[in-house]
Amino acid sequence: MSTFTVTIQTPVGPLSVRRETAEAAVESGRVLEREGVGEVFITPPGGEPMRLADFSTSLAADQPNSDPA
Repeated sequence: MSTFTVTIQTPVGPLSVRRETAEAAVESGRVLEREGVGEVFITPPGGEPMRLADFSTSLAADQPNSDPA
C-alpha cells in the first residue's frame, strides 16, 4: 500500500502518521505545523523526506494551470 508519511521532529524524537493522498498529508502537516511543536516533513511513497513547504510547492507546481486567462 502506497502512503505518504508525515513526520514531525519533536524535542523527544520523531512522530509519524501515514496518509493515503498527498492532499491529506499536506493538510495533516499544516495542522501539526500550526501546533508549533517541531519541523514537519512529508515523505512520498518511495521518495525522500521533504519539508512541508517544499512538498507543498512541488505539489502545486505539478498541478495543471487552472487559470483560463
